[in-house]
Amino acid sequence: MNNHALPYCSQSLRLLVCLGILGFSAWTSANAQIATPQPAPGRSSAPVSAPAQMPSIGIELNSALSQLEQTAQQIVLDVGQLNIKKWKADSRYKEQSQHDADSIQANVTGTLPGIVSQVRTNPENVATMFKLYRNVDALYDVLRTLAESAGAFGPKDDYEVLAADTARLASVRGSLASQLDFAASAKEAEVSRLRTIVAQAQAARAAEPPKKIIVDDTEPKKPVRRKKPAQKKSDAAAATSSPPTK
Repeated sequence: MNNHALPYCSQSLRLLVCLGILGFSAWTSANAQIATPQPAPGRSSAPVSAPAQMPSIGIELNSALSQLEQTAQQIVLDVGQLNIKKWKADSRYKEQSQHDADSIQANVTGTLPGIVSQVRTNPENVATMFKLYRNVDALYDVLRTLAESAGAFGPKDDYEVLAADTARLASVRGSLASQLDFAASAKEAEVSRLRTIVAQAQAARAAEPPKKIIVDDTEPKKPVRRKKPAQKKSDAAAATSSPPTK
C-alpha cells in the first residue's frame, strides 16, 4: 500500500498540533489543581469560571463509523471477485495490481477494524481519530489506483464496482475529516478554558497578603541564682582545733 500512498506532510503536521493540544491540556489540568489556592478562613477567594463541558461528537461520528464498516464489507466482496489475471496488461502490471488488491484486503479485514474499535471506545481521543483518518486516506488512494487500472485494462464491470466503492470511501473520508476538525476545535476550547482557570488561580494566589510570623518576646526572664561562696576549710579547722585559754 505504501507504493501508492500520498505524502502525509500536512496530515503529520496536523497530528503534531493535535498531540500538542492534548499534552498542553494535561499540563494545564494538573496546574489548575495545584495552583488553585485554598480560601483563608473568614475571607472569600476570587471567583473561578465553572468548567464547561466538551461538546459531544457521538452521533455524527457513530454514523461515519457505521458507513465506513458497511463500505469496508462491500470492498472486501468486490475486490475478492476481481480476476486480475485476465486483465489486458503485461505481467508486471498485473502483479502490481494484484499486490494492491491484496493490500486492500489485508487492511480492510485486519488493520481497519482494530482502529475503528479504538475510536468507538474513546471517541474524544484526537490522536486515535487522526490515525483512523490517515488509514482511510491511504486505503482510498490505493483503491482509486486499482479502480483506474480496472478501467484501463479490466472489464467494465470491475471498474464500475470499484469506482462505486471509491466514491463511498471518499464520502466516509470527508465525514471523518469533519469529525477530526470538530474534535480538534473542542480540544482547543478545552485548553483555552483550562488556561483561563490557571491564570485566575495564579492571580488569586498573588493577591493574597504575605503571611506574618509573630514572635512573643514579652515573657519575663527568669532570675539567675548565684551560689553562695563556701567557707574556707582552714578557718573552720582552726576554730575547732584551738585549745581553750586558761
